[in-house]
This record gives sequence, structure tokens and C-alpha cells, in this order.
Amino acid sequence: MLPQIDEAEKRARRTYAAPFLDDIAGPDAEMIRQRLALEQRREVVTLLCSIRILRGTPGARSFDPATVEVAWKGLTA
Repeated sequence: MLPQIDEAEKRARRTYAAPFLDDIAGPDAEMIRQRLALEQRREVVTLLCSIRILRGTPGARSFDPATVEVAWKGLTA
């Protein structure tokens, strides 16, 4: 019964994840990532990370990277 449950869980994960996500892990990940279209890169970030833009300094005319909060999904501190 456990192999059937494992297989069902794998199918469920594939349903919710981008189909190319399995292909971009491993030693060639950077090369593969560079070949992805912008929409695919955004989808990867959306699936793996939670991005939050914090309030910046009022009146500031330049971008402050400290106002961007990135957290890996599924990881707890």
C-alpha cells in the first residue's frame, strides 16, 4: 500500500508544480535556468519563494534592496 501512496503523492505534487521544475534541479540547474523564458522563471520563483515588498523611505528616489523580503516556501525558522 505504501508504494501506491508514494506514487499518488508524486502525482499530486506534479499537478501543483510547474512541469519543468523537476528538470531544473541538479548540476546543470544554472544552465537550464538561463534557457527558461521569463514567464517560466517567474513561475519557479512563485513556486519556491514568498516575496514581500516592504515600505521604503518616503520620498526616496532610488531602489533599496533591503525593502525586499524573500522567504523559501515550506521552510520554518
